[in-house]
Amino acid sequence: MNKAIRDILIQSKWATKALVHCELPLKNLQKHVIKIKNFDNIDEFIDQQNYFFSWKTSWLTRTHYEEILTLIQRNQDFNFILFDDKTQEKWMLEIGSQIDSSIYRIYKACIFSATKSDIFRLLLLKSYGGIYSGINMTCDKPLNSFFSKTEFVCTFEKNKLRLKEYSKLYPDEFKGHYLVQHTLMAPRNHKLLDVAITRIKKSANFYNDKVFEHTPTALWNFSAPGMLTHALNEYLDTHGKADISFAGFEYYNSYRYASGHKYRYMFSPSYHGVRNSKILKFNDTI
Repeated sequence: MNKAIRDILIQSKWATKALVHCELPLKNLQKHVIKIKNFDNIDEFIDQQNYFFSWKTSWLTRTHYEEILTLIQRNQDFNFILFDDKTQEKWMLEIGSQIDSSIYRIYKACIFSATKSDIFRLLLLKSYGGIYSGINMTCDKPLNSFFSKTEFVCTFEKNKLRLKEYSKLYPDEFKGHYLVQHTLMAPRNHKLLDVAITRIKKSANFYNDKVFEHTPTALWNFSAPGMLTHALNEYLDTHGKADISFAGFEYYNSYRYASGHKYRYMFSPSYHGVRNSKILKFNDTI
């Protein structure tokens, strides 16, 4: 099936479900967040308590909106900053490309928006520090109970991942589990961010122009939890436990999917059902 037709069908299905479950009309988060329009004053967020989202729009369905609004109201000591798709693209062009032109070129070659978001969050935290979280996630505990301005806060999924070798400093209780990537907490310029960016750059040639039967697995290993777990292992071997803290599973079991998050597929169909697809496509050799 043509991808465009598939996406339209998925979006229509979720719009119908949202209507039936009284999730419409949409509600706008805009007055509750800082919505970036230009970058004249963006440096004022350096080393502040930032909470970044990026999403296609500030409009959410009713339950999803209420969950995110509760998160914001519970943590008023944070700057909640929303990038929409256009502003994300503009930031990557004007600022991200200056930080690292080669990772920007990879960003532009990504076929799936989720992969672009993976790269964007690494560069954003490298530039300003703070928290980056997917719009589909929320947290039931105060963010300051585990957020740190000086350490990369690592937490783990219950999903399994086996590495061939673990650093001697890798905590035993987390061996065999993916590092969480839907939400990242890091100070500006943390070296683990650099390790992750470098891994993406080094693997880009391998992923370029290849068709992957199980596309989500390729995405996870290229830019998402698989990549980040390997990056942590490498960081521990290279830099030790300096500037790292461990926050159990899902930030002490406080992070979860926001109720109503599934209706976001009205705006952006999930890649989870995609098969036999490329994830990266350059027009020439990297």
